[in-house]
Amino acid sequence: MFNILALGFYCQLYKKKPNIRIFFNDIFIDEFDIDSHDFKTASIPSLKFYQLDLPDVKEHSIKLEVKNNDSNYNNGFMTKSTLIKLHTCNLVPCDDYQYVFNKIYSNNTITSKETDIINFNLIPYLVWKNEQQNLIKNVSHLTIGGSGTFTCDLIKYINILRPISVVPSHAKKVKY
Repeated sequence: MFNILALGFYCQLYKKKPNIRIFFNDIFIDEFDIDSHDFKTASIPSLKFYQLDLPDVKEHSIKLEVKNNDSNYNNGFMTKSTLIKLHTCNLVPCDDYQYVFNKIYSNNTITSKETDIINFNLIPYLVWKNEQQNLIKNVSHLTIGGSGTFTCDLIKYINILRPISVVPSHAKKVKY
């Protein structure tokens, strides 16, 4: 089964671009530097799309490793640093990139007959763990500085990958 992973970041640069490495089921997918894109603009940042051909197993995981040690930390004070904010992290069950792009960013309302793209937004379910092992469970509206990892555990429910926290508890016990 094919899925499209769409990623987009806002980034306020200090000096160096942050680097991100993408893993799906602990398999390396890609590595890239995040381009500068102002938080205050309403425009869409540059997006990366990945077509994933997933094995037929029940549990999956996604991991985004961020390397971002760009700040002017000096004598216990920091006044400037590179900050990032997730704009897009969607996992959609199809293999049509244009369909995914149109549904994420169209101003049209989604009819009840169509798949609700909001269900595939992973940002509210990502967990941020920084280098000091501090956890942040909902990163929806946060700007983040420093290095760390975004993670999300997924489970196949009714043939669609969803975050484990939204799947009913009785469905998690079913073996495939």
